[in-house]
Amino acid sequence: MPLNQCAGMGPKAIPWYALHVRSNTEPIVEATLALEGLSGFFPHQKLQRTRGGAYLKPYFPGYVFTDVDALSNRRRHALISIPQVLRIVGIGLDPVVIPDREIAAVRTVIDVAEVVKAAPAKAFSEGEEVFIKCGPLKGLTGNVMRLQSATRIVVFAIGLLGQGVSTELDASWLCPLRPNPTKNSCSTISR
Repeated sequence: MPLNQCAGMGPKAIPWYALHVRSNTEPIVEATLALEGLSGFFPHQKLQRTRGGAYLKPYFPGYVFTDVDALSNRRRHALISIPQVLRIVGIGLDPVVIPDREIAAVRTVIDVAEVVKAAPAKAFSEGEEVFIKCGPLKGLTGNVMRLQSATRIVVFAIGLLGQGVSTELDASWLCPLRPNPTKNSCSTISR
């Protein structure tokens, strides 16, 4: 589904859920869901091998997301009857809802191909919490994972399932969430 269809919509009637699946079977589960007329989302990037050929690297290894009504017994059974699905992620027997904004943020990170280079990355330190003030991820928050180069920073932007998706951003697109008296990169955003 294109990003504009996901981000432009208001709240959906059916929330997102995570399926815990067998290792390296995420594409199979997504295809099986489609064959059964159910929707699935397997966030991944396509990478090239050094000796030719391509492979899919999952952003969330072992997980596929679905907006199928997991509270319905019939639909729940359809989901867990897929051989590669181990369980629906939840607390006890209750599936945990994944907010639409987090799925939209993951889609945005995947859709972002390149960003413009500009400001110095020295204005930030690893582990610092930042607000993304412009660009395709505008409005999201995350933590600086590492300084990639003089102007590039890798930011962990989404916290799903205790994991996250990281992307490389220009330092000029970020503001610290908490004031740091030793650094003046931009005005501080407070929550």
